[in-house]
Amino acid sequence: MPYCTIDDITPFLVDPLTDNTKPSTTQAEALIADVDATLDLTMSTMGIDVPPTDSNVLSWLKMASRNGALALIETIIYTQTGTNRSDRTSKYQSAFDAAIDQIKKSPSSILGPTRIDYVMPDASDNIVPDADTVLY
Repeated sequence: MPYCTIDDITPFLVDPLTDNTKPSTTQAEALIADVDATLDLTMSTMGIDVPPTDSNVLSWLKMASRNGALALIETIIYTQTGTNRSDRTSKYQSAFDAAIDQIKKSPSSILGPTRIDYVMPDASDNIVPDADTVLY
């Protein structure tokens, strides 16, 4: 499921993407799909059903997807021009990384209770709870 589109990222780019730019519109759409697949895989790994249907969650994922896609697209643009990534590109990447970390560390903080919140170890798992292993 696409969480963002080319139209969502175009306002944040200095120059619009076309079929003749690097990356092209088609390549940018593939990058967006890669970012969205990363989000889906991360959520699925954490026991979250994908795609989510809650409008607030979808809005949050749109922002996360946009940041991840912009980081990739701008990295390609700067590589093509022989310049270093901008601070803005780094901020997009940091924001995307923070979204992935939030899904991993506390999925219920953005998505409500998930399947993983209800998985309790049994005595045979030999788990000694501490602050790092207790599920909230």
